Amino acid sequence: MVVAFVEGNVNTVTTDLDGKCTQNFAGTSAAAALVSGAIALALEANQSLTWRDVQYLIAYTANTNLAAASRPLTRNGAGLAVSRQYGFGVMDTEAMVTRARHWINVPPQLQHQITTVSQKQTEGEVFTATLTYTGSIQYLEHVVTQISVAIPENSYQITRGSLQIELTSPSGTLSILLQPREKDSQPGEYVDWPFMSVMFWGENPTGQWTLNITTRDITGVAVVSDVEFHFYGVSQVPESVTNIPDQCHSDCKRGCAGEGSNLCDSCVNLRNAHTLECINQCLPGYTERSGYCYDASLPTKQCNSPLKNKDDFAPGPLCSNVSECDTDNGGCMQVCVTTTSLSYCICGVSQSTCSPGTENTEMPLTIDSSVVHLKCSITMLYMCAMYVLCNLSV
Repeated sequence: MVVAFVEGNVNTVTTDLDGKCTQNFAGTSAAAALVSGAIALALEANQSLTWRDVQYLIAYTANTNLAAASRPLTRNGAGLAVSRQYGFGVMDTEAMVTRARHWINVPPQLQHQITTVSQKQTEGEVFTATLTYTGSIQYLEHVVTQISVAIPENSYQITRGSLQIELTSPSGTLSILLQPREKDSQPGEYVDWPFMSVMFWGENPTGQWTLNITTRDITGVAVVSDVEFHFYGVSQVPESVTNIPDQCHSDCKRGCAGEGSNLCDSCVNLRNAHTLECINQCLPGYTERSGYCYDASLPTKQCNSPLKNKDDFAPGPLCSNVSECDTDNGGCMQVCVTTTSLSYCICGVSQSTCSPGTENTEMPLTIDSSVVHLKCSITMLYMCAMYVLCNLSV
C-alpha cells in the first residue's frame, strides 16, 4: 500500500546484535520499522484513529511525486494515483501526522460477498467471470477475490506459474492479482485462495466487474471450480474525504485536509509550529528550525540519554512545558510510561538500565512535543507495521 526509503543514500540507524548499533539497516525489515514509526506519530496526534483510518491517511497523504519519478503511477476511478510497485506512493510522515490531527473517523465497514462460478475449465484460452454489483457500498476500500483453480497432472505444460489473474472494475481500473512466475513449475492448485487488492480504493463498485484467468498461451487445462467476490467499504464517502477541497491553499506544497493553510499537509515555505499555519517567514521572537517556526521564549531543553554499554550519549527527547531533564536517569522527567514488564522513557532507554544522563543548553524545539512521546514498544510497532504491509498489497 505504501513504500519507504531504505536503500541508496538513506542510512537507517538502529540497534544490532550484542548490544551494538548499525547504520546499514535496510530491506523490508527497515521499511516496516519506518512505517510503524510514522503510524505511531499519527496515532499520537489522534488517538482515536482505527486501522482503517490509518489506511485512508496513507492513501491520501503518500507522496506520489517521488514514486512517479521512478515509475509512473496510474489514477483509479476515484482519482487516486496508485501503482502495483509502490501502492499509493512514498510514506510522507509530516503529511500523515498533519492530516491525522483533523481526521474524522470513517463509518463502520460493510462487507458483501458474491459467488459467481462453479466447475468451469479453460483450454488454452481466457477464462472470464463477470458479475454486476448493485449493493449498498458506494465507496470501496478492499476487494478480495477468493478463487479455487486446479492444474491437473496431465495438463501438458501448464503449471501454477503459468497463471495470470486480472480483475477490472466498472470504472476500468485493472488490478493484476497474480502474475506469471517462470520459476514456479509445480503442478497443483489454489484452494479458496484470497487475492486482495486496494487498487480500487475510493471507487464506486456499482456496475460490472470482470475477472480474467489466462495461461500465457500455453496449451492445457486449468479447472476453475469456484470464484467468490468480497467487497469491503462504506455506504457513503467519509466526511474527511469530502472535506478535501478541489484546490488547496496557495501556501500548501502538496495536499491538504481543508481550505485553510493550517490544513496543508506540508508548506511551500515555513510553518508555525504552534498554529500549524503556513507562513513565508518567522515572526519576530520566533526561531526557525527544520522548516518550523518556534516561539523562542518557551522553555525548551533537549536531554541526552546514555546508551546501554556505551561511554557516549545518544540524543534524547525534546522537553517542552514539562519538568527539567532527568539527569539521574536520562530523558525528561514525568514522561515515562509503564508497560506490563518495564518502564520506558520516551528516549527508549529502560529505567532499569539507564545511567545518569547529561543536560544540553537551551535550544528551540525541533519537533512538536505532542507527537514525540511514543508510547509503544518497538516490538509492537514492528508487528503493527508488518500487519499493514503484508495485508495491504495491491
